[in-house]
Amino acid sequence: MASASTHFGRACTVSAITAIIAWWYFGSLLQATLLFAALTTISASIWGITHWQQLSSALDATPVRILSWAVFVSSCVGFTILFGLMSVPTGPGIGLSLMITLYLWWSYYSLEPARA
Repeated sequence: MASASTHFGRACTVSAITAIIAWWYFGSLLQATLLFAALTTISASIWGITHWQQLSSALDATPVRILSWAVFVSSCVGFTILFGLMSVPTGPGIGLSLMITLYLWWSYYSLEPARA
């Protein structure tokens, strides 16, 4: 029986082959790259869900850490949407929202030492 990392490696290989075929078929490297990124993300998500016990013990994922990461990601998305409503271009809006969220995260964890 193959190990979990072998299954994930095979899934990534299938994703790469599919992306190369899409590149040849569509003639667009950008579409092939986006397809590869989407397929690899889906494969990683499925692998993470099926091996959650190993993953959570290896990453020391406590419910507080998972909540803090969910808040971090949702804050970045929220700031990006807010900046989009204020007519900030998307690229700089994502960078600005990431910097603001990282600053808030850093200030919270440096001023209020919480054990996540």
